[in-house]
Amino acid sequence: MSPEAAAAETAAVQTSIASGQLDTSLLDSDGTLTVDDTIIKASLAWQVSSDVMVFASYSEGFRPPVTNRVGGGLAKNQEGAFDGFRIPVYSTTDSLDNIEIGFKSTLFEQTLRLNATAYYSKISDLQTSRFDPTNISFLVFTDNVGDAEIKGIDGDFTWVATDNLVISGAFSFIDTELTSVNGELAGIAPAVGSRLPYSAEFSGNLQAEYFYHIANDMTGYINGSISYTGERLASMTMDAYVLEDTTNLVYGTGSGLSIQKEADVYSGVNYQDSNGQTFAGGRYVQDSYILANLSFGVTNDEWKAELFIDNVTDESAILYIDTQQFTPKVVTNRPRTIGFRFSYDFY
Repeated sequence: MSPEAAAAETAAVQTSIASGQLDTSLLDSDGTLTVDDTIIKASLAWQVSSDVMVFASYSEGFRPPVTNRVGGGLAKNQEGAFDGFRIPVYSTTDSLDNIEIGFKSTLFEQTLRLNATAYYSKISDLQTSRFDPTNISFLVFTDNVGDAEIKGIDGDFTWVATDNLVISGAFSFIDTELTSVNGELAGIAPAVGSRLPYSAEFSGNLQAEYFYHIANDMTGYINGSISYTGERLASMTMDAYVLEDTTNLVYGTGSGLSIQKEADVYSGVNYQDSNGQTFAGGRYVQDSYILANLSFGVTNDEWKAELFIDNVTDESAILYIDTQQFTPKVVTNRPRTIGFRFSYDFY
């Protein structure tokens, strides 16, 4: 960049700061980003009986703002949604208000432990990462997508069914919703009412362990567990079709991942392929999966030997999809794994 062009860009950035387009109010005179806040946490508990306790709590939290290396930079594409867009200097603080009510209990002569919690969370100025080399910059930057709400209930139990059999499990129901969207992300982020990413509407697990006497002080056991994780969406921007097109160009084939279509056209963003076709808006889906584990062991007061089989059905589960690169990168679980463990307590 020539000195004249650099001076013109500096003047344009200063004009954007003066107009309020670029917020720098959190920067000290030396450019240090400083934020302070007070958060509150309060709880009440009532011991209804010797076996049951109910509780309620209120808590607040926040994440500090994040500075962007390319803050102030002008988007490469100056059409449609990107007309006049400059990368924010930082993402502002996002804050959380959370309310919980629940109970903890031990029932039936302490053979059953049952706990459950219901909660409501409100998030303001939710931070999100953005990667858009087509229109903005080759570097990832952070922004505030808008506000969100989370409602859910989770619980767990442990049941001593017999002297030899213990059954336990846990569950979680979550309802998430984007309640407002930053105007600069309209048509880029999912619409109001959409689900938040990386949150399964239902997940749960169940485990059973059976003990049996072998000889002297040795005890054998068999343990089996199964867990279910519901489908989850990846990312806070509807860029799956864009990434899928790049994947086809780079590798000659698609990723094979599921996509949830959320807009007929990636509204106002002007993402087009070489044929001039505008991309639809959508997010990758991390499909639901079920995992099962087994183990067989022998133990006494000092040592334990165990044969285990993790992921008995050899399920290939998608744990995470990274959309912050040119093509999606997938993190999966380990394949079926058979092994042996031995431990000894020195005391």
